[in-house]
Amino acid sequence: MRSLRLAAVTVAAASLVALAPAVRAAPVSAMGASPAPVAGAVSAPVRDACGRALAAAGRAEREYDLMRHQLLRIIAGGGHPDVSQRQALAVAEAERDLWAAHARRLCGS
Repeated sequence: MRSLRLAAVTVAAASLVALAPAVRAAPVSAMGASPAPVAGAVSAPVRDACGRALAAAGRAEREYDLMRHQLLRIIAGGGHPDVSQRQALAVAEAERDLWAAHARRLCGS
């Protein structure tokens, strides 16, 4: 059951990235692949897409950190996070990883 939930989260996160404006804004060469970055010769649309992807990755990272700290405070106070809180943390972690990978692809690092 857990792997089924993880698969559903992964599919949801992948569809989120597929609909992201940064993906549509990236230029595509005639062969259907992004052009290889050349040092110092990166076009403005690529830089803009990279900046947007980095910003989204940063937001996802901050959201994950916030949720994680909230759950740690609950545990430190003697409480137990419920299933929905743990699932929300797993979704935030998947989104964080997805946006980080997307930013690495667009920015070339």
